[in-house]
Amino acid sequence: MAKEQQEMLSSGCAACQMREVCQSPEARDIPRKQSWKAVVMAYVVPFVVLIGVVIGLGGALDNEPLVGTIALCAVGVYYIVLHIFRQPIEKDFQCKNNIKK
Repeated sequence: MAKEQQEMLSSGCAACQMREVCQSPEARDIPRKQSWKAVVMAYVVPFVVLIGVVIGLGGALDNEPLVGTIALCAVGVYYIVLHIFRQPIEKDFQCKNNIKK
């Protein structure tokens, strides 16, 4: 970064009311088990739904574009259900503050 850009950035931080948040040494962290649970919920389950629908309907229907569309819609429905139940799911995830010194 150029020297002028660094000066503009530091002067912008001086005028900002939220500068304490940006410069805070706190970091949010979730336990490893919870992070794996989040990965499974966000990526693995939708992938399994997608592949399951494609394999399940692939043999029954000869129309591949229709099978693909239904599979994508099934993944969309999964994410909608996940969004609807977000509050109970959020209770399972607890963040903790790690202060780095």
